[in-house]
Amino acid sequence: MAKARKRRQSIPASARKPVQVTDGYVYILQMKLQCGKVVYKVGVTAKTVVRRLLQILESFHIAYGYIPETRIVHWEKTKNHYVVEKNIHTMMDEYRYEFDESFSGSSEYFYGMDMEELQCAYDKCIVVDEDASVQDSILEW
Repeated sequence: MAKARKRRQSIPASARKPVQVTDGYVYILQMKLQCGKVVYKVGVTAKTVVRRLLQILESFHIAYGYIPETRIVHWEKTKNHYVVEKNIHTMMDEYRYEFDESFSGSSEYFYGMDMEELQCAYDKCIVVDEDASVQDSILEW
């Protein structure tokens, strides 16, 4: 006589590992390249956006021999910044821009859309920490 097997219930992958929610910044950088193209970077950092910008520009300079005109367009402190960033990247996927040379932060760039479209995707995805304030910058580099 065959034994009846208990049927295992499958646990979805998302439920197996708890998702760690962390606060951090989701930012948009605007870079004007020597060729005249204006590209946008959507990235995250747990430290300060200015510190991350300086890391990116230092690495860019090593790869390309110049520092592009760059400004921080927008940043917000948010809960689970990695998920927010991934969702923005998914929405803007058709506009991805790839550099010929690799540098720190060389991925996650977008080209060919207007800033309003990118800002709209950002606004749809952002989950703002109630204690954090919205930060807009007119810093020119």
